Amino acid sequence: MSLFGSMSLFGHRSKKPPAGVDFRRKSFAQVVLRWHLEHGVVVMPRSVRRERIEENFDLFDFALSPAEMGCIDALAS
Repeated sequence: MSLFGSMSLFGHRSKKPPAGVDFRRKSFAQVVLRWHLEHGVVVMPRSVRRERIEENFDLFDFALSPAEMGCIDALAS
């Protein structure tokens, strides 16, 4: 499970977020990283761009709802 290049989540390459997940407050990458953290997975995002590095650290001021977690969990199955 990784997010590299364009948005790849569980082997599903997409430019659109999964239905049922609110992406108005955070980026696709932040939601995916937060999903990993909420599952207890250690994440090591990689970037050389300052704005992306800062975005990758901005994961602790929000939580995914159980419904949002379920929508993303469904992609993994």
